[in-house]
Amino acid sequence: MDKTQMRIDRKKLIIVALIPIVELFLGEVLGKVPNLMIRLPLALLLFFTGMLLAIYLYRDVLKKDWQIFKKRLWLKLLIALALMFATQFLLWLVRQGMMSLNLIPKATESASLSFDLQTTMLSFLPTLLPLMAPFVEEIIFRHALFYQWKNRGALTWVMFGLSAILFGLVHWNNFQGNVMQMIPYMFSGAFFALIYYRSKNIWMNISTHFLFNFSNVALTWLGMILLAFIQQ
Repeated sequence: MDKTQMRIDRKKLIIVALIPIVELFLGEVLGKVPNLMIRLPLALLLFFTGMLLAIYLYRDVLKKDWQIFKKRLWLKLLIALALMFATQFLLWLVRQGMMSLNLIPKATESASLSFDLQTTMLSFLPTLLPLMAPFVEEIIFRHALFYQWKNRGALTWVMFGLSAILFGLVHWNNFQGNVMQMIPYMFSGAFFALIYYRSKNIWMNISTHFLFNFSNVALTWLGMILLAFIQQ
């Protein structure tokens, strides 16, 4: 078993760790912009910039792991698909457990919504964010804050827990600061960390995370399109 410790570039670590903090802060600021046509493109630009910065900083890791991952690519994508379903099941299981303990409210029927085609097309813009998220979040929370700390004894597992907790908390704006609603994402963050620890390849994480987010986005797109046409 390889016990080599990875060299940690503290400058890159600090920069990449600041990306989600800056995005959360500026996301709050952008949330106060009343014009949707201005707010959504600026939010996309902000997130896209953070993604490019994270990719640039850890391009060596991405390039090295891709050379391995692209071999027997379809088999690895099938494994990622299976892991995606496992992630969905884990989230469902944690949420069901928390609802049974009355830690989070039980799911209720959504309020009646009305869409026209223009609103629907505009609503596509926010769904692009989850498709970019796997790249930046796996680099930050799985590599920078966990995997590169491996083979450091207890510190490795401290970073394992810390990265999972911070991954849940980065969804702060998704749940209006309700920490209890973020706990299932902390569990999924831990699961993603274990995937990286076992696979030793960040592209397995990115693929699994991307498929997970894409499945949710695709359902959202389908629902919005059908609703818009039904209401015409």
